[in-house]
Amino acid sequence: MPRGSFGYESKIKNRLAELKEIGVENILCPDLGAYRLAEEMGFKAFGDFRLNIFNSATANMINSPILSFELTLAQENSINADDTGLIVYGFLPLMLMRNCPVKNDIGCDK
Repeated sequence: MPRGSFGYESKIKNRLAELKEIGVENILCPDLGAYRLAEEMGFKAFGDFRLNIFNSATANMINSPILSFELTLAQENSINADDTGLIVYGFLPLMLMRNCPVKNDIGCDK
């Protein structure tokens, strides 16, 4: 699923229907809205690291959740849930913004 839908929900839903028709069964979801949509459409939804899962209660509500990369190793080990994942190395995306702050302040031509 995309990182943000920003008004493209119907296009995403149509694309998911196409994917369902060709046999795609699993969807990695970056937020709860995407997770719910994937489940409603009959996919097996999985939790992406962007869900920021910090505790066992939340981890047990999501299929194979990827735990928050902000947790310490001790905190990760204390999570009591099946089939959790971890991000241990790599470049992580920064904040997703709908509007460009530079464009809004001084404009792109400057």
